Amino acid sequence: MVALKIIANATTIGSGGSGGVFAPSLFIGGMIGAIFGYIAQFFFPEVHIGTFAIVGGGAFFAAVARAPITSILMILELTRNYSLVVPVMITVVIANEVYRFINKETIYTEKLIRRGTDILGMGTARLATGVRVEDIMMEIEAPILPSTLIEDLPGIFESTDHLGLLVVNEKDELIGIVTHTDYDRYKASGETLSIVDDICTKKLKKAYPDQTVNEILNWGINSNIARIPVVSIEDETKLIGIIRRESFLKAWKMAYTKGERSIL
Repeated sequence: MVALKIIANATTIGSGGSGGVFAPSLFIGGMIGAIFGYIAQFFFPEVHIGTFAIVGGGAFFAAVARAPITSILMILELTRNYSLVVPVMITVVIANEVYRFINKETIYTEKLIRRGTDILGMGTARLATGVRVEDIMMEIEAPILPSTLIEDLPGIFESTDHLGLLVVNEKDELIGIVTHTDYDRYKASGETLSIVDDICTKKLKKAYPDQTVNEILNWGINSNIARIPVVSIEDETKLIGIIRRESFLKAWKMAYTKGERSIL
């Protein structure tokens, strides 16, 4: 029976047909566990075959879906038998590591791989090298002067619907960025200051139009920088545009259209 189920399930999924994974994996694992239980009962008559079937089903699903914690909790919730904690954990870990040694993909990602989509490679894949900062930068919205009164900031944040604003002087030269966090920090400090120039952040991470998105992706996202000013290479005070978090989403879309399908 278990052999027929394996053949039927493999044929259905392998041919591209519609078929589940969860229930069949529990059935196949349960049957294998039951077979092992019958063999164990021959040597140890006091063992319960049903216990082997339950543990086997959880271990098999944990392996093929790469979901050990889910399987452990599922078995414990289904049986309410917490004496199974140790045997379930041991069996699940062994099954998971054996399957990982045989195949790095799960039953779910394997189907995507065969369609040409490497979902596990997204974390290390390079974004399309043809996507540059100038392709994804946004227009500068509502920059403010360094002489703007600090007490006016809450109203400006609310009216522009931005939590961070570029600060430029009368010559449109970049001075810094002031954020709602800067304002809150100032209010909490108890200092008596009057203008934005006193509280804005002036040491900025900057991007250049001809840089690739790869060059700024790591420190742009990992450093939790919500906005990156784009400046001219010749003059870093000359503001050209700005990159916001949604700009990176645009980069992914452009990468897809340019043929970098392996990252999506």
